Amino acid sequence: MKNNHLADIDIQTFVLQKENCDIAIVEHIAQCDSCKMEVEQYKILFEEIKQQEQPIFDFDLSDLVMAQLPQPKPKHMFENTLIYSTVFATIIVMSIVFYFLRNNLLGMVKAITPIFIYLIITAALSLSIFLCIDMYTKFQKRMNALDF
Repeated sequence: MKNNHLADIDIQTFVLQKENCDIAIVEHIAQCDSCKMEVEQYKILFEEIKQQEQPIFDFDLSDLVMAQLPQPKPKHMFENTLIYSTVFATIIVMSIVFYFLRNNLLGMVKAITPIFIYLIITAALSLSIFLCIDMYTKFQKRMNALDF
């Protein structure tokens, strides 16, 4: 008889999956009466668990749960209208600013070399496009998180 016995997980593995057990575990159980007794107890326990009836509800649980789930909100045209209105208002404001400052802007553009102007325009457009795309994707993720 051995002094140190197997852990419960090793005994359960032996009972449920004997072919996957380590050889040392199988040899220990073959030699140790205490562990053999625990193996028999686990076999009886697992057989009793298998023989228990599965619980049966007298109602449809899925219908009850589905009825309590919140319904997703329908998409409204207001969201698109708000976006288009904001873009339109921004374009109008920028047009007014450029109209009133056109003489100053033309003088500034004439004083700067063309390559520098193209560089500024390219950088500004690239940055604006990148920031708009990033802002829109973050907005969509937040809206999807709220929509369930």
